[in-house]
Amino acid sequence: MDSQDNIFLAGFSQDIEYEYPTYWKNCEKKVLQNGEASGVIRSIAVVNGKVISAGTQSYFPGIPCLWIEDEQFIYDKELEGEVWDLLVIEN
Repeated sequence: MDSQDNIFLAGFSQDIEYEYPTYWKNCEKKVLQNGEASGVIRSIAVVNGKVISAGTQSYFPGIPCLWIEDEQFIYDKELEGEVWDLLVIEN
């Protein structure tokens, strides 16, 4: 829940072929990257009004990544099989 009482849920949606990184804000579905990339969101936070998600590109074993809003960031493609979660510490 953010400071405006919006509720966010993280996960994925899927079809026969792939899983797509998806979150829901107040039950409204948002598929990241327009469904053009396979992945799973494992954790989500709203920081300074921006939705930041952590998870994996593809499902399993996957490559850990972050999404800031709809833009994906991969730290190291050699980390296949590792999983990232997101922890936000506010001062």
